[in-house]
Amino acid sequence: MKEKPLLRSAIIDHGPLRAIQNLIFGPFSPLDLPLAEQALRAFLTTEELRAFPFVALERDTDFHKDVLDEDSSAPPIGDGILDYEFAYEPNSLPILPSIDRAERRALDKLVAAILEKRFGKSIYDLAETDLAKVVNSRFMEHELYWLFEDPEIEELTGNTDVFSAGTDKHIYIVEALSSYLRTLIRFHRSGAVVFSDGLIGDACQEYLFSRYPSSIFDQLDEDWQRYVRYLTGPGIGVAVPPILACVLSRVRNRDEIPIVIRHIREEYQSSRKSLWNYLEEMWFAPTLKKQLRLLSKLESASANLFRASFPERFPFLQTAFSTVIKAADLKPLSAMEEIGKALLKKDESNSRVSAIGFTKQLSSDMRRIKGMDKLLSDVLTRAEISEFGLCK
Repeated sequence: MKEKPLLRSAIIDHGPLRAIQNLIFGPFSPLDLPLAEQALRAFLTTEELRAFPFVALERDTDFHKDVLDEDSSAPPIGDGILDYEFAYEPNSLPILPSIDRAERRALDKLVAAILEKRFGKSIYDLAETDLAKVVNSRFMEHELYWLFEDPEIEELTGNTDVFSAGTDKHIYIVEALSSYLRTLIRFHRSGAVVFSDGLIGDACQEYLFSRYPSSIFDQLDEDWQRYVRYLTGPGIGVAVPPILACVLSRVRNRDEIPIVIRHIREEYQSSRKSLWNYLEEMWFAPTLKKQLRLLSKLESASANLFRASFPERFPFLQTAFSTVIKAADLKPLSAMEEIGKALLKKDESNSRVSAIGFTKQLSSDMRRIKGMDKLLSDVLTRAEISEFGLCK
Protein backbone atom coordinates (compact mmCIF):
# COMPACT_ATOMS: atom_id res chain seq x y z
CA MET A 1 0.00 0.00 0.00
CA LYS A 2 1.33 3.43 -0.98
CA GLU A 3 1.75 5.98 1.77
CA LYS A 4 -1.33 8.14 2.23
CA PRO A 5 -0.33 11.02 4.53
CA LEU A 6 -3.85 12.47 4.71
CA LEU A 7 -5.71 9.26 5.52
CA ARG A 8 -8.48 10.00 8.06
CA SER A 9 -8.40 13.69 7.07
CA ALA A 10 -11.05 15.87 5.45
CA ILE A 11 -10.59 18.53 2.80
CA ILE A 12 -13.58 20.84 3.05
CA ASP A 13 -14.30 22.97 0.00
CA HIS A 14 -15.19 26.66 0.07
CA GLY A 15 -18.94 26.12 -0.39
CA PRO A 16 -19.48 23.97 2.73
CA LEU A 17 -17.15 26.20 4.76
CA ARG A 18 -19.02 29.34 3.74
CA ALA A 19 -22.31 27.66 4.66
CA ILE A 20 -20.99 27.08 8.19
CA GLN A 21 -19.89 30.71 8.33
CA ASN A 22 -23.37 31.77 7.27
CA LEU A 23 -24.92 29.50 9.89
CA ILE A 24 -22.80 31.13 12.60
CA PHE A 25 -22.71 34.74 11.46
CA GLY A 26 -25.59 34.99 8.96
CA PRO A 27 -27.24 35.37 6.62
CA PHE A 28 -28.18 31.68 6.31
CA SER A 29 -30.29 30.72 3.29
CA PRO A 30 -32.02 27.54 2.02
CA LEU A 31 -29.10 27.00 -0.37
CA ASP A 32 -26.81 26.68 2.65
CA LEU A 33 -28.70 23.72 4.17
CA PRO A 34 -27.08 20.85 2.21
CA LEU A 35 -23.66 22.52 2.27
CA ALA A 36 -23.70 23.07 6.03
CA GLU A 37 -24.77 19.45 6.45
CA GLN A 38 -21.82 18.35 4.32
CA ALA A 39 -19.35 20.31 6.46
CA LEU A 40 -20.85 18.95 9.69
CA ARG A 41 -20.43 15.40 8.41
CA ALA A 42 -16.76 16.15 7.92
CA PHE A 43 -16.57 17.28 11.55
CA LEU A 44 -18.15 14.03 12.71
CA THR A 45 -16.44 11.46 10.49
CA THR A 46 -12.82 12.62 10.01
CA GLU A 47 -10.00 13.01 12.49
CA GLU A 48 -8.23 15.99 10.91
CA LEU A 49 -9.90 18.93 9.17
CA ARG A 50 -8.35 21.03 6.42
CA ALA A 51 -9.79 23.84 4.35
CA PHE A 52 -9.45 23.47 0.59
CA PRO A 53 -6.46 25.62 -0.40
CA PHE A 54 -5.83 27.72 -3.48
CA VAL A 55 -2.72 26.29 -5.12
CA ALA A 56 -0.76 29.05 -6.86
CA LEU A 57 1.92 26.75 -8.29
CA GLU A 58 1.63 22.97 -8.47
CA ARG A 59 4.41 20.61 -7.56
CA ASP A 60 6.37 19.56 -10.67
CA THR A 61 9.95 19.37 -11.92
CA ASP A 62 10.53 23.02 -10.95
CA PHE A 63 8.82 22.96 -7.55
CA HIS A 64 9.36 20.15 -5.06
CA LYS A 65 6.15 21.06 -3.24
CA ASP A 66 2.99 23.06 -3.89
CA VAL A 67 3.06 26.82 -3.46
CA LEU A 68 -0.16 27.97 -1.90
CA ASP A 69 -1.89 31.28 -2.47
CA GLU A 70 -1.65 33.68 0.49
CA ASP A 71 -5.44 33.46 0.95
CA SER A 72 -4.98 29.81 1.97
CA SER A 73 -3.48 30.91 5.30
CA ALA A 74 -6.68 32.66 6.42
CA PRO A 75 -8.70 31.06 9.26
CA PRO A 76 -11.21 28.59 7.76
CA ILE A 77 -14.26 29.85 9.69
CA GLY A 78 -13.16 33.03 11.43
CA ASP A 79 -15.03 32.33 14.66
CA GLY A 80 -12.04 31.71 16.93
CA ILE A 81 -13.55 28.40 18.12
CA LEU A 82 -13.95 25.97 15.22
CA ASP A 83 -10.84 27.45 13.58
CA TYR A 84 -8.77 25.52 16.09
CA GLU A 85 -10.24 22.23 14.89
CA PHE A 86 -8.44 22.76 11.56
CA ALA A 87 -4.86 22.35 10.43
CA TYR A 88 -4.67 25.43 8.27
CA GLU A 89 -1.04 26.54 8.38
CA PRO A 90 0.26 26.50 4.77
CA ASN A 91 3.56 24.92 5.75
CA SER A 92 1.78 21.94 7.33
CA LEU A 93 0.48 20.63 4.00
CA PRO A 94 2.19 17.34 3.11
CA ILE A 95 3.57 16.72 -0.36
CA LEU A 96 0.71 15.70 -2.63
CA PRO A 97 1.18 13.26 -5.53
CA SER A 98 1.83 15.08 -8.79
CA ILE A 99 -0.15 14.68 -12.01
CA ASP A 100 1.79 14.24 -15.24
CA ARG A 101 1.24 16.14 -18.48
CA ALA A 102 -0.72 13.39 -20.22
CA GLU A 103 -3.19 13.18 -17.35
CA ARG A 104 -3.43 16.97 -17.24
CA ARG A 105 -4.44 17.08 -20.88
CA ALA A 106 -7.02 14.38 -20.25
CA LEU A 107 -8.46 16.33 -17.31
CA ASP A 108 -8.62 19.50 -19.42
CA LYS A 109 -10.74 17.64 -21.96
CA LEU A 110 -12.86 16.18 -19.19
CA VAL A 111 -13.61 19.62 -17.75
CA ALA A 112 -14.57 20.98 -21.18
CA ALA A 113 -16.81 17.95 -21.79
CA ILE A 114 -18.51 18.32 -18.39
CA LEU A 115 -19.23 22.01 -19.01
CA GLU A 116 -20.57 21.46 -22.52
CA LYS A 117 -22.76 18.57 -21.40
CA ARG A 118 -24.13 20.59 -18.49
CA PHE A 119 -25.05 23.65 -20.55
CA GLY A 120 -25.62 22.11 -23.98
CA LYS A 121 -23.38 24.63 -25.71
CA SER A 122 -19.75 25.24 -26.55
CA ILE A 123 -17.40 26.51 -23.87
CA TYR A 124 -16.82 29.49 -26.18
CA ASP A 125 -20.41 30.56 -25.48
CA LEU A 126 -20.35 30.23 -21.67
CA ALA A 127 -21.38 33.25 -19.64
CA GLU A 128 -20.54 34.34 -16.12
CA THR A 129 -24.09 33.52 -15.08
CA ASP A 130 -23.57 29.97 -16.38
CA LEU A 131 -20.48 29.43 -14.26
CA ALA A 132 -22.14 30.94 -11.19
CA LYS A 133 -24.63 28.04 -11.32
CA VAL A 134 -21.98 25.33 -11.11
CA VAL A 135 -19.00 26.87 -9.27
CA ASN A 136 -19.03 28.01 -5.64
CA SER A 137 -18.90 31.77 -5.11
CA ARG A 138 -15.52 31.74 -3.36
CA PHE A 139 -13.93 30.09 -6.38
CA MET A 140 -15.59 32.59 -8.69
CA GLU A 141 -14.32 35.48 -6.61
CA HIS A 142 -10.76 34.19 -6.39
CA GLU A 143 -10.12 32.47 -9.69
CA LEU A 144 -12.48 33.70 -12.40
CA TYR A 145 -13.59 37.23 -11.64
CA TRP A 146 -10.89 38.80 -13.81
CA LEU A 147 -11.94 36.81 -16.88
CA PHE A 148 -15.03 38.90 -17.45
CA GLU A 149 -15.53 42.45 -18.66
CA ASP A 150 -15.33 45.23 -16.09
CA PRO A 151 -18.95 46.16 -15.15
CA GLU A 152 -18.39 49.84 -15.96
CA ILE A 153 -16.95 49.01 -19.38
CA GLU A 154 -19.73 46.52 -19.97
CA GLU A 155 -22.34 49.18 -19.21
CA LEU A 156 -20.71 51.65 -21.59
CA THR A 157 -20.24 49.22 -24.46
CA GLY A 158 -23.49 47.33 -24.04
CA ASN A 159 -21.63 43.97 -24.02
CA THR A 160 -23.17 41.01 -22.25
CA ASP A 161 -21.23 38.77 -19.89
CA VAL A 162 -20.68 36.24 -22.66
CA PHE A 163 -17.01 35.88 -23.55
CA SER A 164 -16.03 38.10 -26.45
CA ALA A 165 -15.77 36.30 -29.77
CA GLY A 166 -12.22 35.56 -30.81
CA THR A 167 -10.76 35.72 -27.30
CA ASP A 168 -9.08 32.88 -25.43
CA LYS A 169 -10.94 33.36 -22.17
CA HIS A 170 -12.46 29.90 -22.45
CA ILE A 171 -8.92 28.51 -22.18
CA TYR A 172 -8.48 30.17 -18.80
CA ILE A 173 -11.82 28.86 -17.59
CA VAL A 174 -10.88 25.31 -18.48
CA GLU A 175 -7.44 25.75 -16.94
CA ALA A 176 -8.82 27.22 -13.70
CA LEU A 177 -11.40 24.45 -13.32
CA SER A 178 -8.91 21.80 -14.38
CA SER A 179 -6.47 23.05 -11.73
CA TYR A 180 -9.30 22.84 -9.19
CA LEU A 181 -10.10 19.28 -10.34
CA ARG A 182 -6.44 18.27 -10.15
CA THR A 183 -6.19 19.56 -6.59
CA LEU A 184 -9.29 17.61 -5.54
CA ILE A 185 -7.87 14.43 -7.11
CA ARG A 186 -4.44 14.91 -5.56
CA PHE A 187 -5.91 15.31 -2.09
CA HIS A 188 -8.03 12.21 -2.62
CA ARG A 189 -5.00 10.20 -3.73
CA SER A 190 -3.25 11.30 -0.54
CA GLY A 191 -5.99 9.62 1.46
CA ALA A 192 -8.20 12.60 2.31
CA VAL A 193 -11.99 12.55 2.21
CA VAL A 194 -13.01 15.45 -0.03
CA PHE A 195 -16.17 17.39 0.85
CA SER A 196 -16.77 19.51 -2.24
CA ASP A 197 -19.61 21.17 -4.08
CA GLY A 198 -20.43 22.44 -7.55
CA LEU A 199 -20.37 20.70 -10.92
CA ILE A 200 -16.77 19.48 -10.75
CA GLY A 201 -16.91 18.44 -7.11
CA ASP A 202 -20.18 16.55 -7.63
CA ALA A 203 -18.68 14.68 -10.60
CA CYS A 204 -15.71 13.63 -8.47
CA GLN A 205 -17.98 12.40 -5.69
CA GLU A 206 -20.11 10.44 -8.13
CA TYR A 207 -17.44 8.78 -10.27
CA LEU A 208 -13.94 9.10 -8.79
CA PHE A 209 -13.82 9.22 -5.03
CA SER A 210 -14.16 6.54 -2.37
CA ARG A 211 -17.73 5.93 -1.24
CA TYR A 212 -16.92 5.69 2.47
CA PRO A 213 -17.23 7.17 5.01
CA SER A 214 -19.74 9.41 3.16
CA SER A 215 -21.95 6.47 2.12
CA ILE A 216 -22.82 5.80 5.74
CA PHE A 217 -25.43 8.51 5.27
CA ASP A 218 -26.86 7.39 1.90
CA GLN A 219 -29.83 5.38 3.14
CA LEU A 220 -30.36 7.76 6.05
CA ASP A 221 -30.70 10.64 3.59
CA GLU A 222 -33.25 8.73 1.55
CA ASP A 223 -35.30 7.74 4.60
CA TRP A 224 -34.99 11.22 6.09
CA GLN A 225 -36.35 12.91 2.99
CA ARG A 226 -39.12 10.36 2.68
CA TYR A 227 -40.44 10.58 6.24
CA VAL A 228 -39.52 14.06 7.43
CA ARG A 229 -41.19 15.72 4.46
CA TYR A 230 -44.48 14.29 5.72
CA LEU A 231 -43.94 16.25 8.93
CA THR A 232 -43.39 19.65 7.32
CA GLY A 233 -46.78 21.24 7.86
CA PRO A 234 -48.00 24.78 7.14
CA GLY A 235 -45.58 27.46 8.29
CA ILE A 236 -42.68 24.98 8.49
CA GLY A 237 -41.72 24.56 4.85
CA VAL A 238 -38.28 22.95 5.16
CA ALA A 239 -36.73 19.66 6.27
CA VAL A 240 -33.52 20.30 8.20
CA PRO A 241 -30.96 17.55 7.36
CA PRO A 242 -30.09 15.11 10.17
CA ILE A 243 -26.66 16.22 11.44
CA LEU A 244 -27.61 19.87 11.33
CA ALA A 245 -30.81 18.92 13.16
CA CYS A 246 -28.71 17.24 15.89
CA VAL A 247 -26.66 20.44 16.28
CA LEU A 248 -29.64 22.81 16.33
CA SER A 249 -31.47 20.62 18.84
CA ARG A 250 -28.74 21.38 21.37
CA VAL A 251 -28.44 25.15 20.98
CA ARG A 252 -30.48 27.85 22.69
CA ASN A 253 -29.25 30.68 20.48
CA ARG A 254 -26.97 31.33 17.52
CA ASP A 255 -23.93 32.15 19.64
CA GLU A 256 -23.84 28.57 20.94
CA ILE A 257 -23.55 26.95 17.49
CA PRO A 258 -19.70 26.80 17.27
CA ILE A 259 -19.40 25.49 20.83
CA VAL A 260 -22.02 22.80 20.26
CA ILE A 261 -20.36 21.69 16.99
CA ARG A 262 -17.04 21.40 18.80
CA HIS A 263 -18.60 19.44 21.67
CA ILE A 264 -20.29 17.00 19.30
CA ARG A 265 -17.02 16.49 17.43
CA GLU A 266 -15.32 15.71 20.74
CA GLU A 267 -18.08 13.29 21.72
CA TYR A 268 -17.55 11.31 18.51
CA GLN A 269 -13.80 11.03 18.91
CA SER A 270 -13.80 7.42 20.08
CA SER A 271 -16.45 6.11 17.66
CA ARG A 272 -14.82 8.07 14.83
CA LYS A 273 -11.50 6.35 15.51
CA SER A 274 -13.21 2.96 15.62
CA LEU A 275 -14.97 3.72 12.33
CA TRP A 276 -11.66 4.45 10.61
CA ASN A 277 -10.09 1.32 12.05
CA TYR A 278 -12.98 -0.61 10.57
CA LEU A 279 -12.75 1.12 7.18
CA GLU A 280 -9.01 0.49 6.91
CA GLU A 281 -9.53 -3.14 7.85
CA MET A 282 -12.14 -3.40 5.08
CA TRP A 283 -10.09 -1.55 2.43
CA PHE A 284 -6.87 -3.43 3.09
CA ALA A 285 -8.18 -6.89 4.06
CA PRO A 286 -6.08 -9.71 2.56
CA THR A 287 -8.99 -11.43 0.79
CA LEU A 288 -12.03 -10.31 -1.17
CA LYS A 289 -14.19 -12.59 0.98
CA LYS A 290 -13.25 -10.71 4.14
CA GLN A 291 -13.70 -7.34 2.41
CA LEU A 292 -17.21 -8.27 1.33
CA ARG A 293 -18.11 -9.56 4.78
CA LEU A 294 -16.98 -6.31 6.41
CA LEU A 295 -18.75 -4.25 3.76
CA SER A 296 -21.99 -6.18 4.30
CA LYS A 297 -21.87 -5.46 8.03
CA LEU A 298 -21.24 -1.75 7.42
CA GLU A 299 -23.99 -1.51 4.80
CA SER A 300 -26.43 -3.22 7.13
CA ALA A 301 -25.65 -0.75 9.93
CA SER A 302 -26.00 2.22 7.58
CA ALA A 303 -29.23 0.97 6.00
CA ASN A 304 -30.97 0.68 9.37
CA LEU A 305 -29.94 4.04 10.86
CA PHE A 306 -33.31 5.76 10.51
CA ARG A 307 -35.38 2.75 11.55
CA ALA A 308 -33.20 2.16 14.62
CA SER A 309 -33.43 5.84 15.59
CA PHE A 310 -37.20 6.00 15.19
CA PRO A 311 -38.57 2.44 15.56
CA GLU A 312 -42.09 1.79 14.32
CA ARG A 313 -44.24 0.68 17.24
CA PHE A 314 -47.61 0.20 15.55
CA PRO A 315 -46.76 -3.12 13.85
CA PHE A 316 -45.76 -4.53 17.24
CA LEU A 317 -49.02 -3.42 18.87
CA GLN A 318 -50.92 -4.87 15.94
CA THR A 319 -49.11 -8.18 16.41
CA ALA A 320 -49.85 -8.13 20.14
CA PHE A 321 -53.56 -7.67 19.37
CA SER A 322 -53.56 -10.62 16.97
CA THR A 323 -51.73 -12.63 19.64
CA VAL A 324 -54.60 -12.06 22.08
CA ILE A 325 -57.02 -13.39 19.47
CA LYS A 326 -54.91 -16.51 18.93
CA ALA A 327 -54.61 -17.08 22.65
CA ALA A 328 -58.38 -16.81 22.95
CA ASP A 329 -58.63 -19.44 20.23
CA LEU A 330 -56.46 -21.73 22.38
CA LYS A 331 -53.39 -21.44 20.12
CA PRO A 332 -50.73 -20.50 22.71
CA LEU A 333 -47.75 -21.72 20.65
CA SER A 334 -48.81 -19.65 17.64
CA ALA A 335 -49.29 -16.69 19.94
CA MET A 336 -45.78 -16.99 21.40
CA GLU A 337 -44.35 -17.39 17.90
CA GLU A 338 -46.01 -14.15 16.80
CA ILE A 339 -44.62 -12.31 19.83
CA GLY A 340 -41.16 -13.69 19.15
CA LYS A 341 -41.24 -12.57 15.52
CA ALA A 342 -42.43 -9.12 16.47
CA LEU A 343 -39.73 -8.66 19.09
CA LEU A 344 -37.07 -9.96 16.72
CA LYS A 345 -38.14 -7.59 13.96
CA LYS A 346 -38.26 -4.68 16.38
CA ASP A 347 -34.73 -5.34 17.66
CA GLU A 348 -33.20 -6.31 14.30
CA SER A 349 -32.50 -2.74 13.22
CA ASN A 350 -31.02 -1.83 16.59
CA SER A 351 -28.72 -4.83 16.63
CA ARG A 352 -27.43 -4.13 13.11
CA VAL A 353 -26.81 -0.46 13.82
CA SER A 354 -25.17 -1.25 17.16
CA ALA A 355 -22.63 -3.47 15.39
CA ILE A 356 -20.80 -0.30 14.30
CA GLY A 357 -19.99 2.13 17.11
CA PHE A 358 -20.35 5.26 14.97
CA THR A 359 -23.83 4.40 13.68
CA LYS A 360 -24.91 3.35 17.18
CA GLN A 361 -23.92 6.75 18.60
CA LEU A 362 -25.51 8.64 15.72
CA SER A 363 -28.73 6.69 16.11
CA SER A 364 -28.85 7.59 19.79
CA ASP A 365 -28.30 11.29 19.04
CA MET A 366 -31.01 11.42 16.39
CA ARG A 367 -33.59 10.24 18.92
CA ARG A 368 -33.13 13.57 20.71
CA ILE A 369 -33.81 15.79 17.68
CA LYS A 370 -36.43 18.46 18.34
CA GLY A 371 -39.48 19.11 16.20
CA MET A 372 -38.79 20.54 12.75
CA ASP A 373 -40.84 23.69 13.36
CA LYS A 374 -38.41 25.03 16.01
CA LEU A 375 -34.96 24.05 14.77
CA LEU A 376 -34.34 27.06 12.54
CA SER A 377 -36.74 29.59 14.02
CA ASP A 378 -34.88 29.54 17.36
CA VAL A 379 -31.56 30.66 15.85
CA LEU A 380 -32.25 32.61 12.65
CA THR A 381 -33.28 36.22 12.25
CA ARG A 382 -36.73 37.19 11.07
CA ALA A 383 -35.37 38.10 7.62
CA GLU A 384 -33.60 34.73 7.28
CA ILE A 385 -36.68 32.84 8.45
CA SER A 386 -38.82 34.49 5.79
CA GLU A 387 -36.55 32.97 3.10
CA PHE A 388 -37.38 29.51 4.43
CA GLY A 389 -41.10 30.17 4.48
CA LEU A 390 -41.13 29.90 8.26
CA CYS A 391 -43.10 31.80 10.88
CA LYS A 392 -41.43 33.20 13.99
